[in-house]
Amino acid sequence: MTYRKIHDYDRALEVHWREQDVVIGLWRVQEKRRIAWDAASSLNRTLEEPGKARLVDYELGELGRDLEQQKRDLEDAGGLDRMLEQHRTALKAAGELGRALEQYQETLEAVGGLERVIKENKIAMTVAREFNGITIEPGKRSGQPCLRGIRMTVYDVLEYLASGMSEAEILDDFPNLTQEDLKVCRAFADALEQRLQALPAQ
Repeated sequence: MTYRKIHDYDRALEVHWREQDVVIGLWRVQEKRRIAWDAASSLNRTLEEPGKARLVDYELGELGRDLEQQKRDLEDAGGLDRMLEQHRTALKAAGELGRALEQYQETLEAVGGLERVIKENKIAMTVAREFNGITIEPGKRSGQPCLRGIRMTVYDVLEYLASGMSEAEILDDFPNLTQEDLKVCRAFADALEQRLQALPAQ
């Protein structure tokens, strides 16, 4: 049998993890834009104040000091041109993140959607725990099933097999792997495929 289906599943799961990173990155960009917009609005209101009302000398002094501080802050940040350039960069990054998010969403939908990917991931983790040669550690390779605690995931090996590499080539490229590791990966793929086939079709 081939391991293309397992390979596609792993790609979809990776997309899900990357989608979370994109969402967080997009939120950070939007937060920076909001802070910059609030600062600009505050500065505009401050600049308009002297023309709206006559303030007492003390208040004018405070206003002048505030304006000087805002001017120094602006200069420390690289000046207005620098802020505008950063704003344009943030907008460009937000656009790129948005396009990437749409692409990831399309990939997820192609394999049944996020709920199905999560469900299949739970099944995969359950199957992985049934094999002695597979370990799962939260801080290692994003918690993916690894071989004997080393930083080589079962999905890595299955991806190499799906790409057409022979067992001899894999063992030659990765001396820390053994023939038994490859057997465990094949057994895991067979067991996982059987469990996934039992899932209701979308």
